[in-house]
Amino acid sequence: MLDSAHYAMLEVKEKVLRYMACQKYLRKNYGAVMLLAGSPGAGKTSIAVSIAKAMGRPCVKISLAGVSDALFLRGTQTVFNHAKPGRIVDALVHGKSFCPLILLDEIDKMGSSIEHGCPENVLLDILDSDRSKFVDNYLGFPLDLSNVIFVATANSLEPLSPILQDRLDIVGLPPYTIRDKKQLVKGYI
Repeated sequence: MLDSAHYAMLEVKEKVLRYMACQKYLRKNYGAVMLLAGSPGAGKTSIAVSIAKAMGRPCVKISLAGVSDALFLRGTQTVFNHAKPGRIVDALVHGKSFCPLILLDEIDKMGSSIEHGCPENVLLDILDSDRSKFVDNYLGFPLDLSNVIFVATANSLEPLSPILQDRLDIVGLPPYTIRDKKQLVKGYI
């Protein structure tokens, strides 16, 4: 499936297959979250979609570009007007599954808010090795995310804190060469 949808990138495909094999063998999320890092247009999102298809899971994308409010991910408490669940719970609802692949797109472009909390801290909580205790403010009780596969994308690693990088299995996607681009036009477009 990866070969039919993606040209070249043999090392990337090998790392993806190894990651998927660990997930399949352990039948649960084994810890580190795969981060596909590379320049725009390198195929990060399409690889994540291929992973979801290969694993038979729905793929739900959460764009984190420009998000500077922790409540975006964690939700708001029901005592407030217009209370709603965070995007993680929303992804479970839209994916109609408790075991989707959730694509955390552009995690390097998140902002930070003193007033409403840092979304990176919520991500650290979500991506913790024990994912059975995530509490969405709207629901108010622990939600088991241990069967959810998280895959993240980033254009650059520089904005990510060392603590967040430590929780990620970083897979670098090299940019396409001129020869690769010609082959893509001939065989894939």
